[in-house]
Amino acid sequence: MFSNAKWRVAGRFGPGSVGLRLGWFAVAMLVGTAADAQTLPKFDTASIKPEPSSVTEWNTTLVYPGGRFLARGCTVRELILVAYGVQDWQVSGGPEWAGLNGERFHIEATPPENSPLRNINPENPKLPPPEEERLMIRALLRDRFHLVISETNSETSGYALLLKGRTSKLVDAKKETTFPFVGYGRDNNPDAPDFIVGESATMDKLAQRLSERLQTPVVNETNLEGEFDFKLNYVADSSDPNAKGLLLPAALQELGLEMKRQKVPLRRLVVEHIEKLSEN
Repeated sequence: MFSNAKWRVAGRFGPGSVGLRLGWFAVAMLVGTAADAQTLPKFDTASIKPEPSSVTEWNTTLVYPGGRFLARGCTVRELILVAYGVQDWQVSGGPEWAGLNGERFHIEATPPENSPLRNINPENPKLPPPEEERLMIRALLRDRFHLVISETNSETSGYALLLKGRTSKLVDAKKETTFPFVGYGRDNNPDAPDFIVGESATMDKLAQRLSERLQTPVVNETNLEGEFDFKLNYVADSSDPNAKGLLLPAALQELGLEMKRQKVPLRRLVVEHIEKLSEN
């Protein structure tokens, strides 16, 4: 279907609690403190080793039956994104070696025997980790890299993803077993060379990917349930004199959707302290 296109799967998580409507608030807190040590669950066993340069894989995280966690070619920044459920643009600070293109690690970890994670059986290992496992990854970052994060929650100008009219023009997913994703890339369309594509995608996932692409919070308020397949061409660069298509927010109308500016929740993290890997 997309054999002539170059695309990549976008990040996993959105900018905040999707769909929440809160009054203005701003909360700052440190994560990685002594109090954290008493509250975060931990893996029973965890091995972290530098990934050899011969391994070409980058930032892959997997969860297997029984809650076994595996990361291949994974940077500390990617682990932070997974552990805290945020996107890269929501995180600042930290040295270059701990960035998204920094030093890579191979991680294997197993939850305790009494953990509810021992009973999980993910449909696909690429699905995001359950909440308890994400907390365990936070504890791993704190204990092995001495990570300290400050977190701020506020309200800012962003977008709401909405239905344009009473019904959408989305097509129900053809295969329920397809791994859900939303990706973006470029193809040979001269008028609108950029595209965003979804397979078995929910509207929450689309909102998350739009947020990553636009580098601003997007919340799903479509009230659409289910999974959908779609491909949408658009123009990413408004200064391109050869492009005749629509910019991304306007192009969504082809799917029966629209984006409107409004106040939305915003979550930001700052890496206050981090150290090189300590011994296993």
